[in-house]
Amino acid sequence: IMPDIENPFFSALFREIEQAAHDADYSVFLCNTMYRSSCSPDMENEYFKMMIDKQVDGVLVAGGQIDLCHVNDIYRTGLIQMSQQVPVGVIGKALPDIPCQFFEQESSASISTAIRYLISLGHRHIAFIGGEPGIHTTEDRLTAYRKTLADNGIPVDEDLIALSDYYVKDGFQAVQQLMNKGAHFTAALAMNDNVAIGAIRALADWHKRVPEHVALISCDQFSMADYLSPRLTSINRHNEQFGRLVIDCLLCAIRKQ
Repeated sequence: IMPDIENPFFSALFREIEQAAHDADYSVFLCNTMYRSSCSPDMENEYFKMMIDKQVDGVLVAGGQIDLCHVNDIYRTGLIQMSQQVPVGVIGKALPDIPCQFFEQESSASISTAIRYLISLGHRHIAFIGGEPGIHTTEDRLTAYRKTLADNGIPVDEDLIALSDYYVKDGFQAVQQLMNKGAHFTAALAMNDNVAIGAIRALADWHKRVPEHVALISCDQFSMADYLSPRLTSINRHNEQFGRLVIDCLLCAIRKQ
C-alpha cells in the first residue's frame, strides 16, 4: 500500500519488493492510495479493509498517513485491525501498541555529514529547501539541519528555510520563494533529487548556476539524477537494498504464521 507510485522512491521500492516476492513464489497487489496530507485518508482505510476481505498473506504499508507526525485514531484502528488478521510490515516510525513490524530508514547522521561537507567548503549561508511540514522525514531532516549548523557555530537563519513538498515543482517554488524575498545563500540542502532538479531550474531563471554560484546537495538519491547536467551530489540511501530487507522480513513473518 503506497501513496504515490510516480514518486521515484516508491517506484524503486516497489520494483525491489515485487522481484523479491516473485522469487519467493508470491504475487503482489499494488494499492496506490494517492494520499496527500491535505486530503481525506479514507482510501487508505478502505485498502486496509480490502486486505482483510481478500485474505492476503501479508501487507506492506509504505508512506501515506504513517509519515505524519500526528496520526489520527481512525488510521490507528484500521492498522490494528488489519495486523490482527495478517502479518503487516510498515515503513515508518513505530506507533505504540500496534503489532506490526516497523522499518525506519531515516538517519540524521547523513544530513549532518552533508552539511558539514558544505561548511568545510566555506559555506555559512546554507538554505534548506523542499519537504512538507508535519511529515516525519521533513521534521527529522530539519532538526538535523538546525542542530548541525548550531554545533558548528552558525546561527540558524529561518529565512533560508523554504518548505514545500517532495516533487520537482516544489523545488522550483521553494527557490523562487527564497529569491523573491532576497534571501542570501551560497549553498542549499534539497529534500531529494526531485526537489534539487526544480531548484536548479529556478536558480537558472535567476541567472545562477550550480555549482558555480550555489552548491547543492540532495538528501535522497534517485537513479534518474545520474543523467543530469550538472551531476548532482546526493546522499545514497540504498533504497533498493532497503526494499529487499523489508520484504525479506515480511516473508519471514508470513512463513512463521
